[in-house]
Amino acid sequence: MKNLQKGFIVPILLASIALLVIGGGVYVYKQKKVEVAVGTTDQVQNTNTQSEPVVNNQNTSTKNQTIKPSINSTYDWKTHTDSLGNYSIKYPPNWYLSTWQSDSGSGSSIYISNFDSSVRNILDNPEDMYVSISSFTPTKGVNYSYLDIPGNMLVDGVKAFNERTYEHGGDVGYVTLGFNNKIYHIKYPGKQRSAFDKIISSFKFTK
Repeated sequence: MKNLQKGFIVPILLASIALLVIGGGVYVYKQKKVEVAVGTTDQVQNTNTQSEPVVNNQNTSTKNQTIKPSINSTYDWKTHTDSLGNYSIKYPPNWYLSTWQSDSGSGSSIYISNFDSSVRNILDNPEDMYVSISSFTPTKGVNYSYLDIPGNMLVDGVKAFNERTYEHGGDVGYVTLGFNNKIYHIKYPGKQRSAFDKIISSFKFTK
């Protein structure tokens, strides 16, 4: 009987030990699996954090951009203001300017050109360009009927008469107008009309 009991107890002990071993192994395996899963999640989060692009909100589309003026612009031209003639006008920075005033102080003249007229004659070559402007106060009793001619151009919004004539062997343009008790005579080479139009477009009355 005792031998039968011993034979029955031994298998039960072995089965119990086997269950403990298996159960412990399963528990350890599950713990390892959880740790691996947590580690993998942390790595993914770190990877996502590192791979997020840095957004630069600064608008660099105009950084160091140079805005070039139009080829027809007068932005860098010099400005001459005539206090007697009550006007201002622009001219290229490398041009020459000469001014005169009448002895009575009632009139003034300017001469702007792309050559130095003090060292050589006017219009020595086809590229020579000038604009001459004379302004004066009308003399009482003098008839200025030419001012009644209908204007065919505008000078700072004021109607003016432009005509072409032949003078000193060349084609010459004349512009006449009256404004605010002043009379203006403007002269330029007739063949340089486009250059003249650009310069006269900067003419502004100051009074």
